[in-house]
Amino acid sequence: MTRDIDSFLKARTEALVKDIGVEAACAATGKSKATIGRYYSTHAEHATRFMPVDAVARLEAAASHPHVTLALLELAQSDALGGRLDRLAAAMPEAPELETIRAALDAMESQLRRDRTG
Repeated sequence: MTRDIDSFLKARTEALVKDIGVEAACAATGKSKATIGRYYSTHAEHATRFMPVDAVARLEAAASHPHVTLALLELAQSDALGGRLDRLAAAMPEAPELETIRAALDAMESQLRRDRTG
């Protein structure tokens, strides 16, 4: 399962970089072309290397859509994140931030569906 997740995240990272271009990704993150390439490389020596979240945020700000964030949302939903939120809400019924999180997840899920359908 981990290998599938790793491959999925690396593919989405590559899509993000290609969306804005390698040169722009380097400029936005301050990383070299080689380092950017390692983040989505599937070679064994780079298997555990992933793009830092701050770099993802910078690149997604310039991209056509949030490739990696949507990938993480998809993984979270497949891991029953909604169920965990429901348990948290039951344990903390007066926590308004949970509704904010749920609304954000719903909005991201809608975007993911739109992206999948074209």
